[in-house]
Amino acid sequence: MPLDPKNIQKFVHDTAKPIRNMRDCLEFMETNPEILSEERRKDFKESLEHVIMALDDLNAAYATCEIPELHKWENADWKGLVDKHVAALAGKISLPFDYKITGDSFIGRCEKKLAEYALENMGWFATHYSNRLMGIELASNSGDARLTYHIETAIEPGSDFVQVKPFAALSETSLTLKNNTALVLSTVRKIMELHGGAFSIRSKGSNSTLQLSWMLTPN
Repeated sequence: MPLDPKNIQKFVHDTAKPIRNMRDCLEFMETNPEILSEERRKDFKESLEHVIMALDDLNAAYATCEIPELHKWENADWKGLVDKHVAALAGKISLPFDYKITGDSFIGRCEKKLAEYALENMGWFATHYSNRLMGIELASNSGDARLTYHIETAIEPGSDFVQVKPFAALSETSLTLKNNTALVLSTVRKIMELHGGAFSIRSKGSNSTLQLSWMLTPN
């Protein structure tokens, strides 16, 4: 069931202030270079620009989820998308991980921009909120597909990350990394639901699995 359009307006409103403050901070540093060393300014600028870009991307992805007119559906090779995603991950982390594929066909209906957003952010979560990414499994069976990340970390059942409820962790006065991550995962869940699937997190002992699923229906 689509969210009320007012929620999209609220989300854009809530993220606009921290984005504006960060941009003001960047401008202040440029006009007052004496307050920080050149190295510190460079590090700070890169960090802020990364956060601004991430919030802008989240704004776009969330709005696209909720506005059907923005959807661009096509038949796509999901395996090709995942292969590209896994190769990018392998280039960013130092420890090797297993990549296992089961199934023959991965062609199905896809909103490619949203699918790529979901994959990118699942990879980010799997590598930043775990001690180690141990393996990735891609499987297809009887018209559906699953992508599972095996990570070496325990995620508490009651955590924000498991609940991933839209807007549950976002307020007008606070936007922390953890709150933003919960909102990103909420958007990932919405993307998979649009593709006839789901997003889940399961934890057992010191290990957890993150799983995306979707239907391989023709466009």
